[in-house]
Amino acid sequence: MITMLCAALLLACAAAARAEGEWLRVDKGVSYGETREGRKLYMNVYEPPQKKPHMPACISIHGGSWKEGDADGNAGFSVFLARQGMMVFDIDYRLTTEARWPAQIEDSKTAVRYVRSHCRENDVDPDRIMAAGGSAGAHLACLLAVLPQGKYEGVGWEGVSSSVQAVLNVVGPVDLNFFVDSEKMRTTSHFYEEGVQVIRMLAPSEEGDLAAMLREMSPVSYVKPGVCPHCNCYGGIDEVVMYDQGEKYHRALTAAGCVSSLYIAEGRGHEFSDDMKERAQAFCADFVSGANAFAPRKQ
Repeated sequence: MITMLCAALLLACAAAARAEGEWLRVDKGVSYGETREGRKLYMNVYEPPQKKPHMPACISIHGGSWKEGDADGNAGFSVFLARQGMMVFDIDYRLTTEARWPAQIEDSKTAVRYVRSHCRENDVDPDRIMAAGGSAGAHLACLLAVLPQGKYEGVGWEGVSSSVQAVLNVVGPVDLNFFVDSEKMRTTSHFYEEGVQVIRMLAPSEEGDLAAMLREMSPVSYVKPGVCPHCNCYGGIDEVVMYDQGEKYHRALTAAGCVSSLYIAEGRGHEFSDDMKERAQAFCADFVSGANAFAPRKQ
């Protein structure tokens, strides 16, 4: 069921891209680096027609329980982001069918360093890079914001920062121990059993202390003062990633003095609903224009 819901979210994104994508320039299959084993990594790049010099960039990360999905299936989400006035880099990353953790975050960090290293060629601002994702992709986007530099960096473009300056988190699992705690899940046994299976596929090892491994993989474990602004959107009746996770992450961010907004969409499930999009649009508008949380600090 989790897989079916994630697949439905990806199909909805693809349909949106077909309806709205004609006005965009899209370069598919752009190589952004390779793994330690020499496996090439690719992304799709979305350029709005009214591209402005030195515009902000966005790393778009697809969902799919870390085991399925790709950049092509994430097109609708990336079209949405590009329409907000950003150059969008929609990445593929190694799935759990190919490699266990931390391959997924290593590839994501490599993508950020690639974009920052190629800012002149793409005419984007290296100091304004957003990370955005849905579901498993949002988990990776949040980690890009909170992980210390040097942790899970992967290879390629060494010496370049993998930091991001904003996060759009759509139904992201930010505390992975939720999925292996039946009391916290408070959902059907089917969802619980499938969630445990998905998480065990992602974990770096089949042996050892699973709870400890999941803490190491969870964004909420790394929240600290100075983390970039977040926009967090969750569905009020989501049984895959319950809004409790968003509440816990939002509380941790605000307690650390970070800028964070939390929107719980009433009656919505595991999706990027229209009311969530309204919140995301406002957040992206501030990021692009340098307003509110992104306004230059007074000296």
